[in-house]
Amino acid sequence: FIAHLRGAGIPHVVLNRKLAGERKGCGAVNIVSDDRSGAFRLVEYLVLSGHRRIALIEGMDGFQSAEERKAGYLEALRRYGIAVRSEYMEKGRYDLESGYCAMRRLLERARPTAVFCANDEMAVGAMKAAADAGLRVPDDLSVAGFDDNGFSGYLSPALTTVRRPIEAIARLGAQKLLEMIDRKAESPQPHGNSADRTLYLRTELVVRDSVRKLEAN
Repeated sequence: FIAHLRGAGIPHVVLNRKLAGERKGCGAVNIVSDDRSGAFRLVEYLVLSGHRRIALIEGMDGFQSAEERKAGYLEALRRYGIAVRSEYMEKGRYDLESGYCAMRRLLERARPTAVFCANDEMAVGAMKAAADAGLRVPDDLSVAGFDDNGFSGYLSPALTTVRRPIEAIARLGAQKLLEMIDRKAESPQPHGNSADRTLYLRTELVVRDSVRKLEAN
């Protein structure tokens, strides 16, 4: 689809993902949230809240968002000298059921004090699994998510998460698209040799009630 736009000379921007592989070098403007930084700040918050046994429920393989959020998680652990433990990492599919099943598997073989879920839907499933195992969030187990979906603030407990700037991404995308249209109208020319540009918009840590601060040992 994007190759067709390029071939037809139609101005376009790409929102919420970066072009990769053979699609690089087509002069695309990519506008994305800085997921890696957001995940880093969330896990850093968990660490500063006294947690050392921090698990991760990842997103889907092959998704850039899953890779970036995992990278932020790992970076935070390394920054604070916390060992990366394979038994604290589980795969998910960005849906409720996979979050539930991943939390069940985590609790069967390890007992983290906090779990970072790569999106809010998996966090809801994880909270349900914790409750079914007789654990209370956040008294027995802290849970955090990513995205700040509309329901996240209405859960009980309300979910600590990372807010992605969806509205700002859309607004900036429209602005850049209009600029491209104006430039094309003023001086029509092929774009094939233009360099790719990726614009990162900052995410925001949203602290609510699902993370407990642990007492210092």
